[in-house]
Amino acid sequence: MSDKLYQNFLIIGLGWLGDTLLTYGLCKNIKNYNPEAKITFLCAPSMLQVPSLIKEVDNIIVFDKSNKHKGCFLSGYYKFAKEYEYLNKFDAAIITHRNEASVLCAWVLGSKNIISIPLKGFLHPLNLFINKKHKYFENIIRNQYKADYNSGYLEELNIEIKNYKPEIEIKDENNIDINKFNLPNKYIVLSPESKDVVKDWEYEEVLKFIKMSPVQVVLTGTEKTKILAEKLRNDKAQFIDLCGKTTILELVKILKNAFCCISVDTGTMHLSYASGTETICLFYNDNMVNEWLPKNLKNITLLTGKKFYSSDNKLITEKNISAIQVLEQTEIIGKKNVKV
Repeated sequence: MSDKLYQNFLIIGLGWLGDTLLTYGLCKNIKNYNPEAKITFLCAPSMLQVPSLIKEVDNIIVFDKSNKHKGCFLSGYYKFAKEYEYLNKFDAAIITHRNEASVLCAWVLGSKNIISIPLKGFLHPLNLFINKKHKYFENIIRNQYKADYNSGYLEELNIEIKNYKPEIEIKDENNIDINKFNLPNKYIVLSPESKDVVKDWEYEEVLKFIKMSPVQVVLTGTEKTKILAEKLRNDKAQFIDLCGKTTILELVKILKNAFCCISVDTGTMHLSYASGTETICLFYNDNMVNEWLPKNLKNITLLTGKKFYSSDNKLITEKNISAIQVLEQTEIIGKKNVKV
């Protein structure tokens, strides 16, 4: 362990939902190292509610590059720095999703140590600002759960780390109202799409599952999934459509009350298993499993298929995940949860 006790940490997570959430182990390790340490989390506006699910986070700040902190060259970053007035207060800024914006935010705030994987390009000028360069090894990243890998950034400060099980909680949960969605007592949350079509569950299997499910299905997702929802309705599928209708905190509470969640590799999957919900995880790329799923978590069931782009850019599904396979797993979950 370091002889010097670091007090103020800035976690910079300007990534998507999963990237942001999987910093929980990093935050737990910081508090384990120094219970009096203060953790400030910097995120994008759309992810504002995610760090609030990590109880170790003391303060949340937002970098709004497209609106509030928009500007020519560095002017937007100076607007940001002036607004929060954290100049020279952070002992360490840890960048978990590397990009130029993250490095510049850490720099304009005067962070004493900036820890990051170097930006792409050996001669990238912003790499000069990173004084604690975290080594990038593709084989390690692809074979280690992302939350555990994020904790590894603390090694650059000689801080001992350990791996923690996923755990999130809603602060002031009683203030989150989901009654307005009129959900049944028993339901399954289904998240069949992501930003990457290669990860998506095949439409015909989604349709079959919804029609065969013995439990009412709640469909969740972004604007993209609204198109899927309309297509499903046209094919006479009956479900509760919550695509784009919930906040992240509302979604977490809905997940916590669900019979189970079925999700492809996307943010909803991470929210589900981290909230303790039985989660059936659908992966179409075996190489992504070690990076994005924790090992030996009892509430996770993994089903895998195989999908990829051919040399002529056609999407090929070599091995599908069938609705029957998923239904069998929901039956197993049901039997497991029966109280004797």
